[in-house]
Amino acid sequence: MYDSDNDEIEISFDSYYSKDEKVFIEKKCTLIIEGWTVAKGKLSKDSRWSSCIDRFIGVVDMILNIEESEDVNGSCLLMTVMTNDDRYVDWYFENAKIKFVVND
Repeated sequence: MYDSDNDEIEISFDSYYSKDEKVFIEKKCTLIIEGWTVAKGKLSKDSRWSSCIDRFIGVVDMILNIEESEDVNGSCLLMTVMTNDDRYVDWYFENAKIKFVVND
C-alpha cells in the first residue's frame, strides 16, 4: 500500500528472514515506512535519483537490502526492492519512521 497524501508505505509478507536469529520465520509481517521529509527513487542500474518516487513504487516481491544511518542532520533509509514487474528499484527516505509488525 502506498499513500502519497500521508507519506506512508506498507509492505506485507507471509514470511521473513531474521538476520539476528539467522532463521527463516513463516509469520505474516508488515513493514511500515511513514512520515518522511524527503523521498527519492531510481532504477538500481541508474546513477541519478528522481525526486518523484511515485514512478518507482510497485508491488514488492522482495526486499533485497535495507540500510539505515543517522547523523546530526537526521536519519536516512536506503532500500533496494524487487517489484512484481521485475524491476529492481532503490528508494531513499530522509527522517522516516519505520515499524516492523509481526502478526500472530
